[in-house]
Amino acid sequence: MEIKQNGNIIEITGTIKTITDSEMINDTINSIKDDIIRIKIYDSYVLPSSIIGNLLRAIDSGKQVILGVKSDLLEELIKDLNLDKVFNLYRL
Repeated sequence: MEIKQNGNIIEITGTIKTITDSEMINDTINSIKDDIIRIKIYDSYVLPSSIIGNLLRAIDSGKQVILGVKSDLLEELIKDLNLDKVFNLYRL
């Protein structure tokens, strides 16, 4: 897995597999000071609960999350959790 950050945009390529991957993503999310966090997930079909929880905490603190996904499975997962509107979900 690889993370690229440009301002408030986080781009994730590869599959999110390990706890270390989740920690790196959470650290990157927490480092963004803007009111809007834009995340683009290109390859992964999973989103660990620790990342979902961190995104929900960011929203609770007044930030807006905009999540773009490429995987059908990940899109379904987010919709099944009724988080598509909360995360402003869109397809890449």
